Amino acid sequence: MEDQALDSELMEKISAFTGIRFHDSDIERLHAVLTERERATHQHNNENYVNALLQNDANDLAERHALASALIPLESFFFRDAGQVALIRNRLLPQRIEQRAGRHMLRIWSAGCSTGEEAYTLAMLVTELLPPAVAWNITVLATDINQQALQRARAGLYSHWSFRGVPEQIRHRYFKCENGCWKIAQRIRDMVSFAEDDLLSSSVPAVADGDFDLIVCRNVLMYYRDDVLPVVVDKLTQALAPTGFLLVGHNELSTNSYPSLSRQSFPESLVYSRAQASGEKPQAETLKPKMRVSINAGPTINCVAPEAVASALIGQKEELLQAWQLADAGLLEQAKSICVRLIASSPLEAGPYYLQAHLAQEKGDWHRAQTLLKQVIYLDPGFVMAYFDMSALCTLDGDVSNALRLQQVATDLLEKLPSDTALPPRAINTAGELLTALKGQKISSISYA
Repeated sequence: MEDQALDSELMEKISAFTGIRFHDSDIERLHAVLTERERATHQHNNENYVNALLQNDANDLAERHALASALIPLESFFFRDAGQVALIRNRLLPQRIEQRAGRHMLRIWSAGCSTGEEAYTLAMLVTELLPPAVAWNITVLATDINQQALQRARAGLYSHWSFRGVPEQIRHRYFKCENGCWKIAQRIRDMVSFAEDDLLSSSVPAVADGDFDLIVCRNVLMYYRDDVLPVVVDKLTQALAPTGFLLVGHNELSTNSYPSLSRQSFPESLVYSRAQASGEKPQAETLKPKMRVSINAGPTINCVAPEAVASALIGQKEELLQAWQLADAGLLEQAKSICVRLIASSPLEAGPYYLQAHLAQEKGDWHRAQTLLKQVIYLDPGFVMAYFDMSALCTLDGDVSNALRLQQVATDLLEKLPSDTALPPRAINTAGELLTALKGQKISSISYA
């Protein structure tokens, strides 16, 4: 009991110093990191290191960065989260490119870029979208607190693990093989600037002077304590252009209210923008693309009554909610264990399969994700979000016709529901919000020519 109390006190001290939140299961990893840092700073034990850390103001910033870098996992891969990538590709970037057409300028920030896969993914998406004959002034800024991660990002050399779930055509178009690894094409490397930045500092990167069209800060905010999150959110908000977009990890900000931000709901993800001043048109009105896409008819999918949408998680809600919270915190294996247990006890419930599909996407296993999503639709043909996720995976795989067909099925289901119906699995989106977001939807795949 005494050891547990000391561990809790130690975690609280480090948490307060770094701004990072911890779970009880993190104590073993925390001790390992502290042992590593105490050797680097020539301290004799964890207690001496922590005391010196809290008393030495001169080295506060440098050591906090080193400690935080060691505590936050480096986990990234190209085209991570098919739904959000599709949202960036089909909606957010085209909208900003259209609005910036007069100036031929685009500013993007990958905040918490880890080893660079996300930043290079954004650069590739921009390359696919911009007219090749027109010269644009492109800034893709990628920042992180971890200097070692930034060195790896600048090198642009990646193993097969960074490409899990990525179509072969993309790898061969934008990379070349070197000594068993894959090196990013120079034209993509030249688009990205890497720099060290602490999201807890108040200064906004000067490169765009508060004028970023798109800020992507995914799977970063989940590591911060609730009391420091407003500092980070304020910094990201200040850096946004007045009509720019902020994209974070799923549910990283959905449970809190930030007056400086307005929230828009899309099938693939929530998106944030600067809050509009009184009298201004809501930002959502600017997100209606001018082009409409005709939906090709496909095989009919039989659907059950729409009431099934609202009842997909009945009987498992509390445990499944706990699993989602673990997944949000990056504890994927613990979340998966709960899903496995729920499926064993209630194999006909769709909810655990849906979460497992998200876990598979997080690990880059798109084939496994598609298999699980098909299982969700088989068990509950009215599970709207499963169709959207399948559509996003088809888009990234170049299968536009199936993507459009799946999205049409989801649209048909939504139109049968009252607009205020909260959709499973987490009741974050309503049927009306998603229908509004879908108006004028344009889907296109990445070109492999």
